[in-house]
Amino acid sequence: PQPGTMTALSPNMSCHHHSIDDFRNSVYSTLYCMISIMGFVGNGVVLYVLIRTYRQKTAFQVYMLNLALSDFLCVLTLPLRVIYYVHKGHWFFSDFLCRLSSYALYVNLYCSIFFMTAMSFFRCIAIVFPVRNISLVSEKKAKFVCVGIWVFVTLTSAPFLRNGTYQHGNKTKCFEPPENSQKTNLVVIL
Repeated sequence: PQPGTMTALSPNMSCHHHSIDDFRNSVYSTLYCMISIMGFVGNGVVLYVLIRTYRQKTAFQVYMLNLALSDFLCVLTLPLRVIYYVHKGHWFFSDFLCRLSSYALYVNLYCSIFFMTAMSFFRCIAIVFPVRNISLVSEKKAKFVCVGIWVFVTLTSAPFLRNGTYQHGNKTKCFEPPENSQKTNLVVIL
């Protein structure tokens, strides 16, 4: 072609999008599978040990138990993501399971952050105020804080329950925002 003349795009350009999707599907399915296995075993062992030794009843143990429970509940939903990405982004399950799986991911994310923050805060108090530590950091207060975290996070994450399945061509999609949607723009702004 001469400089300045228009040429048609190569047919290989349309394959570029598919190769990215194929790469994403294989990486996500592999990672989610590994995380599922390690998370199930790891959190299962932590829950077993914490429940077996719960007689000691320390505030730290209450936070660790809730953190492990939150992570374990999230790990239980990861096989749904593995199946989704193994089948190249096609959702075979109900709309409810799509919503629940997305919701569980965000509840886990925020619960984990808040439980680790609470553990760090009370560890800081134990170091800064060692004498008053006995009255400031107790199992009862830790349970109260954990219940507050669960209630707060489950309520504030409720908008993620709106993200269900949608049709894209001949596939039912989940976990991906619809193309050219207002929701996508809102997420980018936030």
